[in-house]
Amino acid sequence: MAADAPAPEAVIPVRFHVTHVGGEPTKSVEWRDEQIAWANRVFAPTGLSFRNAGAEELAGQHAVLNTRNDRNQLARYLERGVINAFVVGEMYDVDNRQEWRRGVHWRLQWRPQQHFVVLTGIAPPTTLAHELGHFFGNRNHRWVPGNIMSYEHGDSPTFDPDQLRRVEHTARQLLRSRRLFTMGTYDEMVRAGRLPAFFYPASVRQPPRAQRRRASR
Repeated sequence: MAADAPAPEAVIPVRFHVTHVGGEPTKSVEWRDEQIAWANRVFAPTGLSFRNAGAEELAGQHAVLNTRNDRNQLARYLERGVINAFVVGEMYDVDNRQEWRRGVHWRLQWRPQQHFVVLTGIAPPTTLAHELGHFFGNRNHRWVPGNIMSYEHGDSPTFDPDQLRRVEHTARQLLRSRRLFTMGTYDEMVRAGRLPAFFYPASVRQPPRAQRRRASR
């Protein structure tokens, strides 16, 4: 990656998919906006910023994620050209069932170009920024207090220089390949009726028949 390449200046749409239980969303729009605001602070040096591009209601059957398959099932709702952020109530650590997760960046093993973030009900305001750090190429955690990729990132988290370069490089790739759109392009395509567009057909986005029967009772 070129060291002297300018940072990508782009506003990226984030589409939330929010579980509803008893007719109520897991988290409010104000909570989501606070996550976006923190992400914008942390990513400011990269030239990237994020905007809440609205939310889709997600069935309560996804409110608790216990297994890897539970996470994989969210892929049926993925929309093209945006960052897909799922908001659920609870999520176990799949490697340690004694732990609950605040968030995760999840990549499909069989389609690694399809990936998304998940935020849970216990996520602090900086969780989206942390998971977007993974989304934009920083796969490893940093065990340095104050670093956004650390679990001890404190009240004013930042990226280190290597992480910043990795974010900028990954962002360029995603934008050039049109796997991500800028907010301007997204708005134009929505007005033209070309978005939202899904990776999977509507029939796949419906819950299994047995679950539909349980939900209707």
